[in-house]
Amino acid sequence: MCATCAATAVDTVLVPWTVTALQRPSAAGAEHFASAAEENEMRSRVREALTYLSSALPRHLSAAARLLAVECALRTDQHGRTRLPRGLLRSLRLGHRPDLWTELTAAGWSWPPRTAGTHHTVLLKDAAMRTQPEGRASRARAAHWAASSPLMRKAALTPETARLVALCLVVFTEGQQGCADREDVARLCCLSSGSLLDACDHLVTAGVLQGWRHSTPPELTWHVAPTRTCS
Repeated sequence: MCATCAATAVDTVLVPWTVTALQRPSAAGAEHFASAAEENEMRSRVREALTYLSSALPRHLSAAARLLAVECALRTDQHGRTRLPRGLLRSLRLGHRPDLWTELTAAGWSWPPRTAGTHHTVLLKDAAMRTQPEGRASRARAAHWAASSPLMRKAALTPETARLVALCLVVFTEGQQGCADREDVARLCCLSSGSLLDACDHLVTAGVLQGWRHSTPPELTWHVAPTRTCS
């Protein structure tokens, strides 16, 4: 079914493109399926999840575990139950990583997942996650929007810290450029300012960003690298 129908159906999940090789997404594949108003709404949903998790999870948690927690937070129902397809986690490079679930369990945020068939089912301990208002479909659509954005797709093969920073940059990016308070981005990622700038350098080296700069007051600006098309 189409992305719009899948987002509103019960027990479905929107799976982003799976990266199997070092390749750039096509111009057609990079197109988003939402209007500007819908993108603003989904951008807000992802930012809310990142903001909450930056304070709810311990700072020592790994970047990969944080990425997994974001998926859980956005895709959970109002009772704190999340069903994540294995294919989704593989496409996000979070599959076959029981250590990530161990981190979230040790942090008191979730119970160990149950695996059945093609899905992992996890119940979140976090009280805020267990009393969310209805709207799982729109949150799941926001998760898909972020994961399938051109910036995140280009960052798919970068280290986990760079991918977490890329996810944060997505919510401040419009078109090919973005701007945000540097301290806000560092806080959302639970990184020091130095680690954040190192990750931005890595994204430039990997061809995800065309460039970035910061100024005083501490403002961070960046440009997404243009998508290369095959001739």
